[in-house]
Amino acid sequence: MSGPATQIEEISYSNFLEKLSKNEFKKIEKAEDFIIAVPKVQPEAKKAKPAKTLAPTAENPFGLAEKQAPVIKYKVLTPAYDPDLMKKLDASDADVQVTRATDSSKALGTILSYLLLPILFIIVLAVMAKSIQAGGSQAMSFGKSKAKMLLDSKVKTTFKDVAGIDEEKKELEEIVDFLKNGDKYIKLGAKIPKGVLLVGPPGTGKTLMAKAVAGEAGVPFFSISGSDFVEMFVGVGASRVRDLFEQAKKHQPCIIFIDEIDAV
Repeated sequence: MSGPATQIEEISYSNFLEKLSKNEFKKIEKAEDFIIAVPKVQPEAKKAKPAKTLAPTAENPFGLAEKQAPVIKYKVLTPAYDPDLMKKLDASDADVQVTRATDSSKALGTILSYLLLPILFIIVLAVMAKSIQAGGSQAMSFGKSKAKMLLDSKVKTTFKDVAGIDEEKKELEEIVDFLKNGDKYIKLGAKIPKGVLLVGPPGTGKTLMAKAVAGEAGVPFFSISGSDFVEMFVGVGASRVRDLFEQAKKHQPCIIFIDEIDAV
């Protein structure tokens, strides 16, 4: 036969302290954020009646006991921090029990706290390994030229594609002829100009003209920006210049076009 049911009633923290000071509790269970207190004397209106076994009758052939009134327990939410609470509980004559919460969410939080550090450590190792692999390939090409090379078979631009700058095309025809028939000029003791400076506002066809020279002469075309030669590390820019000209020597005769040379 089961005992009387339990009924939980919430009371304020100040009301709880008042009853505690009067030693009205016989048992107190303290959890992390609340307290369950069992009073010594049940409230009169809800005081439990003693169990009584009845004699078997027609209406009650088994002699079942009368239904007992529920046992009242008080529940009070405790403040986040009260340094004197345990002292007050110890000072009372109640049986005080302290329990720890074992709900699934806190258990999950505990498990995650143990797993979080190893997971973060594995992620950091993976990122470091990836950066080391990428850094190795970048380190090998750190001082390499960033020039874009078009082989003679891929340079399709010619003087026919350039319009409006006929005088410039006329002057560059000599460069084209030298690239095509270099031996003829060498026999005469002539030397090709070290370079040609194309000056003009953006969009006037400087890059197109340089490609047209390479296309007319049928030679590879190297294109690079002057800002690629400027680096924060000493020696990197010079290394890229050397690498560019080494590539150009392997494909000579060729055209090296340096855009925005004023950035150097």
